[in-house]
Amino acid sequence: MSNKQKSLTQKVKTAKVVRRIIISTFLFTTVFTGTLLVSEIFILPRLTRVEIEGSANSVSDVQQYHSDLTASLSKLEQERNFYVLPLQNELFSAMKEIKYGQKDYVIQKEMLGKAADDFFMEGERVVFLYSMHFDAQDSTLEVRGDVRNVGPRSMTILAQFTESVRSLPFVSSVQNPRFSREYSEELGAYSPFVLRIHTQ
Repeated sequence: MSNKQKSLTQKVKTAKVVRRIIISTFLFTTVFTGTLLVSEIFILPRLTRVEIEGSANSVSDVQQYHSDLTASLSKLEQERNFYVLPLQNELFSAMKEIKYGQKDYVIQKEMLGKAADDFFMEGERVVFLYSMHFDAQDSTLEVRGDVRNVGPRSMTILAQFTESVRSLPFVSSVQNPRFSREYSEELGAYSPFVLRIHTQ
């Protein structure tokens, strides 16, 4: 066999090998691509669906759900921080003022109670306080009560108690009560009163 024939035979063999490689690669690529497409369209959606709140969701739906939850969580955290972090909330300053005012109110209530306790006639207490209402915005204290157990002197004792309240250190001014004397079978003669106290 001549060199030309050997060379030609070698080229034919090489061409057959290359053709087989190309055909094998093409078949593999076709089958692999087809398998991926089939799994992407029919198999993976069934395997990758996630159940949330009773409904099945795809991966893209879950990603959107996660994004929505993250945005909602961020908004709720901002609202929480607005109310929890006091320095960012104007309401906190107002609440602090009310709180400090209530502390003053406790002290004022004790001082008024002591002022009432100072009035005794024949071993009986004569000035009784029913209620106290403190208005922090107006810095006013409304005190309701009555004077009893002193017979016809109830209005005189009420005037003395009013002057005693006026001398307390936290009092700026006192609106005089309406002086009256009433009678009941339970209390006898008594003088109900409402004191409106402006605090300092």
